[in-house]
Amino acid sequence: MLIVSFIIIAVLVGIDQLTKYFTVVYVKPVGSISVIDGFFRLTYVENRGAALGMFQNQRWFFIGMTALLILAACVLLVKYKHHTWASYTCAILIIGGGIGNLIDRVLVGFVVDFLSFSIFPPVFNFADCCVTVGALLFAYHVLFAERKLKSMDENGNKEANEDLKKEEILEDTETEQKPAEKEGGER
Repeated sequence: MLIVSFIIIAVLVGIDQLTKYFTVVYVKPVGSISVIDGFFRLTYVENRGAALGMFQNQRWFFIGMTALLILAACVLLVKYKHHTWASYTCAILIIGGGIGNLIDRVLVGFVVDFLSFSIFPPVFNFADCCVTVGALLFAYHVLFAERKLKSMDENGNKEANEDLKKEEILEDTETEQKPAEKEGGER
């Protein structure tokens, strides 16, 4: 599953970079293209900050933080022992989106954003969607799925411990009966 995960990450990065390329080529010259009137536009924006335009012009801070988060997600992907679909998916999405935006920051000094919805003022991109969905899945996994897994493991261990106790009782009973049989056989 690890190889498949890294292939999917590469596909996500490819989609992100391709959509940004088309945005630079086709949307940047005109500024904005209406897709669904009054609801959805493709709008070229050079984002030199974080979400919602916070922390403008902190390029090296974002490069460092993004690299650390990608590294942490890679460690999670490789080392975590109790993967579920949610843990794989969140790691894949966070890594893919993080790499997509990291490429922009390293190569051009800003992130190209282009998705603009009238109901949500900030303009964002495909990589932002990946990171956001991945982070939400991670929160779900940590808050709910991980607890369920631990609960199932604890219940499984309780049942296993009860089975071991039953086996020990049976072994003790058999051990007590064998000397009696020996005594009876020697007479």
